[in-house]
Amino acid sequence: MSVGFPIGSHDLLRYMKTKELTYEAFAKLLNVSKSTISNWVQGDKTPNGTNVLNLINLFSKDAELRKVCFNVLPGLRYKEGDEK
Repeated sequence: MSVGFPIGSHDLLRYMKTKELTYEAFAKLLNVSKSTISNWVQGDKTPNGTNVLNLINLFSKDAELRKVCFNVLPGLRYKEGDEK
């Protein structure tokens, strides 16, 4: 089964800006290269399954991005009150 990647480059950039992360620091968090982050942000490539799960895990800890994460995997749906 293929899982789409609904986390857009704007979400990646917003997270990096909010957390004051450089491409290099963000890449280190996810254990990928700086060029991988650049490719995702530019839309040239999308994360593989493992990296999607790592992004979901990272983003789900951020109240602003939590709603995006809930619609990535089948069976997960965002409900009001989940942000707490």
